[in-house]
This record gives sequence, C-alpha cells and structure tokens, in this order.
Amino acid sequence: ASRFGLKTISEISYEAPLTEEVLTSCVAVAWTRSSSLNIPEQRDNDLEAQLIAFAEKSVHDMALVSEGLELALSVSSEYIVWGVGEAALKLLALPALNSREAVAYVDGNPTRWGFRFGGVPVMAPSSISSGSTPIIACSFIRANSIVEAACRLGLINPIVRLDL
Repeated sequence: ASRFGLKTISEISYEAPLTEEVLTSCVAVAWTRSSSLNIPEQRDNDLEAQLIAFAEKSVHDMALVSEGLELALSVSSEYIVWGVGEAALKLLALPALNSREAVAYVDGNPTRWGFRFGGVPVMAPSSISSGSTPIIACSFIRANSIVEAACRLGLINPIVRLDL
C-alpha cells in the first residue's frame, strides 16, 4: 500500500463461519493517503464494529440461503448452476450443494463458456436440457432475468432462487 502513497490506519483479521463446518478468513484494512500536510489522524471508532456487524449479518444471511437450498433440493441429488459469478463460488462451498452433484454450469457470458468446475463445463443457457433437474439461479441481482431466460427457452425445470 505504501508504494501507492497509502498508510495503514487500521487492520483486523479474524475467522468467521461460512457454514457450521466451514470457516473463512476475513480481513478488513483501512488506509489513508500519505500527505505532506501534518493533519492529525482520527480513528473512526465505529468502523471496526460496523465491519464486524456486516460480516456477522453476511454469515447469518448465508446460513438462511443454505437452509433454503437444503429444503428446495431435499428430493434432488443433482442440480444445475445458472450464473457462474461470485455468489455461485460462495454457494458451492455450502453443504446443500457440495453434498449433491452439479451436472451443468450455465452462464449467459460467452467468456465463461468452456471453463470447468470439477470437470463439469460452463455452457450457454441454450445447452440446458429441459427436465426435472433443479436450476439454481445463482445471482441475487439477476435472478429475474435468469427466470425469464429459462421461460424463453421453454425449460420446465424447477428454478431455485437465492431470495427464497
């Protein structure tokens, strides 16, 4: 950070549960621009508590999503992931998904096609076979567009949203 003219003013690191069985490392760092001005540093005494509260809420929200996925997939041993972004990568660590088999990864972004997760390729949405395998709409932001695209493709698969 110093090579960019930044000075660390606060740093905390801790482990937080992603699920009951999986811990994840968390780091929060605050910087200020180094300056030739002699301005007294003031510590934001609320920042650390706010960051910890945010992390705790994120863990709580992820637990709710995990419970919802477990319920939605209770009769399925396989699933399809639609949307291979940040949310999908977090969700794949959850027991609800890692205890079942992903049979396809789908994304509307052609630059992701051909990537593989556990040997399973990322494909175009038009590659999905209509059937009973649940489709996980792995986006909090674009879930509606995933549902609409699945309807346009005539898919009859159940669609599981993260905003259960």
